[in-house]
Amino acid sequence: MKNKVVLKLKHSIFVMIALMGLITPTWAAADASGDVLLKTLPADSMFCLRVNNFNISLGQLDSYLAGASPIPMPPLAMLVNKQLGEVIGDPMLAGITQGGDFGIFAMPPQAPAAEPVVGILIPVNNFSEFVKTNPHC
Repeated sequence: MKNKVVLKLKHSIFVMIALMGLITPTWAAADASGDVLLKTLPADSMFCLRVNNFNISLGQLDSYLAGASPIPMPPLAMLVNKQLGEVIGDPMLAGITQGGDFGIFAMPPQAPAAEPVVGILIPVNNFSEFVKTNPHC
């Protein structure tokens, strides 16, 4: 029962954050600001979720959820870092600039029965070293 509540809470948080990302059209923001992360996104992205200062943002979200959640939860930063480590294939997150800006975006499906393609923009110290040392990249 507790796992279902935590899972529903995680999904609710993700949906809430994803909806907040829809407020500002990415193409307008990229043209106006000269932002490298936004210019890296494909032009036909369905949405983009941007997390500025990854570690600081997750720490602040943990503090907020600790006060707002009626049940004790594990730190969100720990869960996100663990999942990110599983995605890239390195639990130590070697080569990633964790204080940088991250982006998650989705591309529309290319076929009627297909699902959207999701991509992650991760700031790294050295791209060639990062790709060489992380098996899933």
